[in-house]
Order: sequence, then structure tokens, then C-alpha cells
Amino acid sequence: MKILHVTNNFPTLNYPIFGIFINEQVESLRQLGITNDVFFINSREEGKIAYLKAIFRLRRYLKTNKFDIIHCHHCFSAVILILSGRCCVSPRILSYQSDPRNEGGIILFRILHRLFNRIILKNKPKELNLSKTVHLPNGVNTTVFHPMDKELCKNKLGLDPSKRYILFMDSYNRRFCKRIDRFSATLSILAEKYNYPNLEPLVLTNTGRSLIPSYINASDLHLLTSDFEGSPNSVKECIACDVPVVSTPVGNVKEMLSGIDGAYVAETFTPEELAALADRALSLSEFHSRNHIMEKGLDIGHVADRLLQVYNSMIKGDNLTTPDIKYSDALAETAPGAIPSDTTATRPLRVLMINNCHYRRGGADVVYLNTGDLLESHGHAVAYFSTKSKYNYATAFSDYFVRDVDALNMSFVEQLAYMPKKLYSMEAARKLRKLLTTFKPDVAHLHLYKGGLTASILPVLRKYGIPAVITLHDYSLLCPRNTFIDGDGRICEICLTKARINCVYKRCNRKNFYYSTINYIEFVLNNDVLKPENYFHKIIC
Repeated sequence: MKILHVTNNFPTLNYPIFGIFINEQVESLRQLGITNDVFFINSREEGKIAYLKAIFRLRRYLKTNKFDIIHCHHCFSAVILILSGRCCVSPRILSYQSDPRNEGGIILFRILHRLFNRIILKNKPKELNLSKTVHLPNGVNTTVFHPMDKELCKNKLGLDPSKRYILFMDSYNRRFCKRIDRFSATLSILAEKYNYPNLEPLVLTNTGRSLIPSYINASDLHLLTSDFEGSPNSVKECIACDVPVVSTPVGNVKEMLSGIDGAYVAETFTPEELAALADRALSLSEFHSRNHIMEKGLDIGHVADRLLQVYNSMIKGDNLTTPDIKYSDALAETAPGAIPSDTTATRPLRVLMINNCHYRRGGADVVYLNTGDLLESHGHAVAYFSTKSKYNYATAFSDYFVRDVDALNMSFVEQLAYMPKKLYSMEAARKLRKLLTTFKPDVAHLHLYKGGLTASILPVLRKYGIPAVITLHDYSLLCPRNTFIDGDGRICEICLTKARINCVYKRCNRKNFYYSTINYIEFVLNNDVLKPENYFHKIIC
């Protein structure tokens, strides 16, 4: 089965969790052996002009590619499919992201209902109980979202252990419907009327996917204050992590929280009622809700099975049928070490990201971190290997990080003594071996490693049989200083035609003899002694 997903929500390098639920749904379908293509309308970064361009792009795309089903996510994507003039080439299904009354309006819904074979709604509006509609909320990945020790999560994230954190899932641009003002007013009432002096808001905006489970588990309560929602994923993620939820009466939240003691849905939208319910939730001695995810069919595997049922019914032209394969069976077939026969549905990879900095110090570091987030958003397991710094982002792998020292603050004698570690760190090699034993990656993706992690990690990767890919962020294969700029800030290409020792003579690195010498020796070590072709399977330029 081959599905085309047309969507205006999908993760990008700059917005790695934008439309993450759609991406995770696509990945869950891949686990079932379904071939998926994604046609992304990137209006977030390109503006509204992206919709106009998409009409002609999609028309050309559908002329040259055939699909069993076209699945549109969001009503605007459905409109683009209709305007392309190719909407009738395959059976069509539309997933609304919110209540149709708040996503395009009822008139547009009535039109789309006539033109599409199936309409998926995240909640159940009574007045829209029409034929062809399917109630199917997004599923939560219970492998990623599970209960963790609250104090350990706070410590990992650098949060104050004495504070009680109230979670708020923000939008990138703080859309007014999320109502951060109502959230703040509720916290003020809790502090003043209910005597909670140690409450602290925990607002997540474009947070890396790998960190969200830790932030949820570090929270004492998730407070949802929106004016409207469809089937908010944050509620399901908190339920899976045994974190209490208090919400305004939006979407299908009341249905999701029904039967869960300690989770509350307000009757009104007032901060006073929300504060009263939050007080009840915060007074609980313990809270257990995870089992309700499976009971209510809100896990990602169950939702994938249901969606496959819908696809099969559309192709056969009959009522919903039982799927031919289940998500749990597909996971068993694609366990580590087993590759499915359908190469489009390969198992998730285990990727080790390697870089000198684990915070956004420069462009290379941004690429390193965002690539990790993007890989995780596509269902891959990601580990990180870097140097220690007070600026580092929290990660479960920080114990494996390597100490780094700024040699500029040393005396000349101390610099000479420290030079071997700056060139070939045995600590980095030792800690990488421990990480490889624990994480067992399928591939390592290197970014910047010289001068911090050093070349000592390359023989370790080769010894353990880990394929290595490197993204070149500079001219390190051609210039000892990596930049083609000398110590005076002038463009310099002497090393292309003459001896590379000119880097030392001209003191190209900050006009510092020590660092320029390090650059020269690093260049010889990494290009002449440890030849790149012996250690890197692919080089990305």
C-alpha cells in the first residue's frame, strides 16, 4: 500500500517538533509495511505564498506518481489538493487537527465532506455526526513517554528541586488561543488564595523532542488553558507519564480523562475554577493514569492499527475491516537486527551524534543539535557525545562527556604539558568505549571533534565497527586553521600550495603560537596519519 500524506505541519531543521504528531503517525504506519510519501507545504517558514506554489507542485507530483490513497492533514491541505485538479486520481481521506468549527468553519467542512471518502475527527462534535466520519485521535508513543523519577528529571534539567513546576505547552508564536494569560492568572490565584508559594511555571516552546518526557516527569501538574483544541497530545503524553492534568473543556479532553481519579476538566474557562481543580490535583499523594492509555486505545500502535483499517476499507470500498497486520507484530519483525523485506519500512536507527559543544555556541552546534532532534522526531533513537560545559543542554548521556580546558588561561609550561590531551584525548576514547557498550549505535554522525574530543575517538569507532559519517562545517581537509583566514584576519591560501607549517609561522589561530601549533599538528594527525578515507564512510559537505 502506498500513501501520500499532504500536510502543512511537519518537522523542519528550524522547527524540529512542528507537526511532530503527523511525523510519528507516518513512522508508525511504516512499521506496518506501508510506503509513505510526504508532500509538505512549508507555510511556517515560507509564508502563505507556499500554499499557492503547492497547488502547481502537487499537480505535477501527482501526474508522475501514483498512490493508493491520498491522506490530507488539516483542511488547508485538502483545499490545496482540490485546487490542484488531481483530487480524484485516488481515494481521499482528510484528518482535521482541531474541531472543524475552529479549523476552516462548518461551511468548508460540508464541502470537504462531499469530496473526501473519509473524514477523521480528533473529537466528536454531536452536530457533525455524519457518515464517512471517523473518530481517531493521535496516539502517544508509550515507549518514549513513561514515568520517570521526578527528582532525577529535575536534576538532569537543572531545575530547582524545591519548586513545584506547572507545565504549559506553548506554541511557537504563543497563539492567543493557548491563553498564557489564563495560565498566569490561575497560578497567581493558586499562590495567593491556596497558599502555594513555591509554584513555578514551566513553559515549553520549541523544546527538543528528546527532552519533553523529562520535562513532563519533572512537573507536578499539566495545566491546559486553551480556548479550543482537537485532541491535545500533551494531555495523552502526561497521562502516559502519570502526571496529573487540569484542563479547560476543550476538544476530547473530557473523554480522555474520564475515569482517571485526580485528572479534572473544568466546566467553565475561568481561572478561579481552574485554580480550585489544580489545588485538588496538587494535593494528591499519588497519581496513576498510564494504564488508561491502553484501555482507551490512545497508544500509537492501536491508532496505527485503526488507521490501517480505515485505509483498507477505502481501497475495498466497504465498511471498516480488520487490519491484515498489527503494529505490535510489525515491531517484533523490525526488532534490532531484523530488516523488513520492504526497504521503505526499515527499522528505526540508533544514531550517535558527536560534537565538541552540546549547546548552541555556533552554527555547527545548531546543526548538530537540530539534526538530533529531527532524527528523534522521525522515530530514531539518538545519543550524544560531547565535552562538558556549564552551558550544555540537559541530556541523559552527560555522564559520558569529556572534560575540556581553555588553554588560553594556562601558562606556557602548562600549555605544553596539556598539549597531548588537546591532540589525542585518552579520556575521550575511554568514555566513548563505555558509551558504545551501553548505547550500541548503528551509525555515528560526527560534526566538530578536533581540539575537544580529538582524533582519539576515530580508532574506537572503527574498532567497534560503527560506520561514521561526518558533516564538514569548515575547510579542515585543506587548511590547518580550518578557515583560510590568517591571524590578521586576511584571507590566506598559502597552505594550498606550500608547507602547512605556515600556520605556525603566521600564528593563524588568534595570533597564538600554542593554538596555531595545535592546529598544525592536528592537521597532520587527522589528514596524513589518520587518513579520512580510513575512518569515514561518508563525508557531507
